[in-house]
Amino acid sequence: MKRTRTPPTLRGRPKGRDRIRQGGATLIEGLIAIVIFGFAVLGMINLQANMMRYNANGQIRAQASFYAEQLIGLAMADPGNVRCYTVGNIGPCGSAVASAMVNDWQDLVLAELPGAASNLPDATYDAATRRFRLVMQWQREHEDTMNNLTVETVVQP
Repeated sequence: MKRTRTPPTLRGRPKGRDRIRQGGATLIEGLIAIVIFGFAVLGMINLQANMMRYNANGQIRAQASFYAEQLIGLAMADPGNVRCYTVGNIGPCGSAVASAMVNDWQDLVLAELPGAASNLPDATYDAATRRFRLVMQWQREHEDTMNNLTVETVVQP
């Protein structure tokens, strides 16, 4: 049986002139892989930053919803003094306790919601329809978007 010899360039490492031609190919391939990996990492960092921002907005919205339900709960528990629970356009109030609770609630909201001091909560009561409506607004620092929450319910005597 006769053995055939394979040319030197096909047996493992290139020799001579072929070796010179491939000298920088591995380096360039490595650099391209690093650049692609870098773009992927930057994309992941951007995604993580957006997720953190949306999570913070969701937490503030949940907090605003909690405060809104708290004020509505106070108004529904004391329907005889429902006008005392209006914020922003305070109606006639005959209960010092209700006025104190509303003032405490408003101080808490102004301290906890970002930007609420420049956009005061507004609670109104329409005696004809018995509708109690609360509008809360807030704006996070370094954001242009104004967020709001509007809650409306009927208060039965």
